[in-house]
Amino acid sequence: ATVLAWSSDSRVLAIGSADGNVRLIPGVRKLRRLGLYTLGSHGDAIVSTHFRRPGSLDLVTVSRNGRLCLWKS
Repeated sequence: ATVLAWSSDSRVLAIGSADGNVRLIPGVRKLRRLGLYTLGSHGDAIVSTHFRRPGSLDLVTVSRNGRLCLWKS
């Protein structure tokens, strides 16, 4: 399964996947040089991704084994 979350300003797309990684992809032209970032601290499939609050790039992810990670921008 794959889960998606857009930041409230559409600057970043977070993609959580069955391999336990979260990938961050920039969503606007001026961030194209940002590239692709991979966050890999989960030991199981990602079941939820959410940006913490509007205007924030802090990301909360949850894996199938119940592990919750807060990724601060």
